[in-house]
Amino acid sequence: MLLLNVMCLTTFGKLPEGMNGELLTKNTSVIAECLKEEKPEIEHLNKLREGIFVNDTNLKCFVKCAVIKLNEMTSTGEFQMDTIKSRIPVKLDEETKTNITSTW
Repeated sequence: MLLLNVMCLTTFGKLPEGMNGELLTKNTSVIAECLKEEKPEIEHLNKLREGIFVNDTNLKCFVKCAVIKLNEMTSTGEFQMDTIKSRIPVKLDEETKTNITSTW
């Protein structure tokens, strides 16, 4: 669950310090595509930004769409730890990033 929270916050949350403009543009583009495809409720998206995951099919499909298109997970459900680690805010040291991603 910790890894899912990290993925959601770095993908959908507020812009982490140190995130470059290219990644932000890619996130915005992918999120727009997945919003159009999966149509999650705005209220559920707002909760997701707060780190609260609502048990809703459209929201789950939206998250799956985004994490696959952002190469954080394969279509078979395998997490891409190097990609996820690279998106954790730079304020955290590498050991902490590894500890977070090694929980899965």
